[in-house]
Amino acid sequence: MKNFITLLPALALLASASPLHFGNYTSSDVSSSDDVSFEHLAGNTTTPGIDSLPSCALPCIQIAVKTASDCELDDLPCLCKQRAKIAQAAKKCILSTCGAKKTQKKVRPQVQALCKAEDKKEAERRKAEKKKAKEQEDARKKAEKEQKERDKKQREEEKKKEKEEKKKQKEKEKEEKKKQKEEEKKKKEEQKAWEKLQKEEAKRLKEEEKRKKKEKEEADAEAEGRNEERDVNEERGEMSGEPTFTLEKVKAKHTWWKIDKEHPVKGEPF
Repeated sequence: MKNFITLLPALALLASASPLHFGNYTSSDVSSSDDVSFEHLAGNTTTPGIDSLPSCALPCIQIAVKTASDCELDDLPCLCKQRAKIAQAAKKCILSTCGAKKTQKKVRPQVQALCKAEDKKEAERRKAEKKKAKEQEDARKKAEKEQKERDKKQREEEKKKEKEEKKKQKEKEKEEKKKQKEEEKKKKEEQKAWEKLQKEEAKRLKEEEKRKKKEKEEADAEAEGRNEERDVNEERGEMSGEPTFTLEKVKAKHTWWKIDKEHPVKGEPF
């Protein structure tokens, strides 16, 4: 309450500067007591330039504090913070009840003096909030910058990794193509070797067949020679005992028994 009484003169005189509607107040709504000195209301106030304050202004300011603010009457920081709103709300009430001639216009310095400490605290608070907000903004910007750098680094790493993977994939494909080419070459060589073996085997079989045919022909010719020798021996009656004619003798005597390859009819001499 002391803070409120201390601030009342200033608020009252500030509110009387210009009229503003603030309810339908009349002189019957407020006290009609005599003027009260400023020193009586302010108590410990020592600010010069204030002579007196009409007591009729007190109810107006009390009503303004209750209706236009959320302050208690002894909450000086709140009263100082909302003094403009309170004074504005009390203007017409003071003008209607006290009259403009009784108001003093030298009270603004008193308001400043009473609220100087609170204004300083408020300024420091705002400065601290501003500093804190700036620090928070700087921290946010720093965090964003660091995040951007991390994102950039991550993108670069991913790009590098992707590039390396593509390179590895390309090398792998190249190696697979090379391996496939070598396998195809090997298959061709194996196929060629197999065909060569097939040809050699076919040639061998052909030669074997030719050899067997030749041996058969020789065996047939030898058998025919023996048959002729036997026939001759039978004609001569020399069937018993050691044969007179031998194969060598027959070969020496007969030249037609061996068939010539080029001239099968013509005999080949021994």
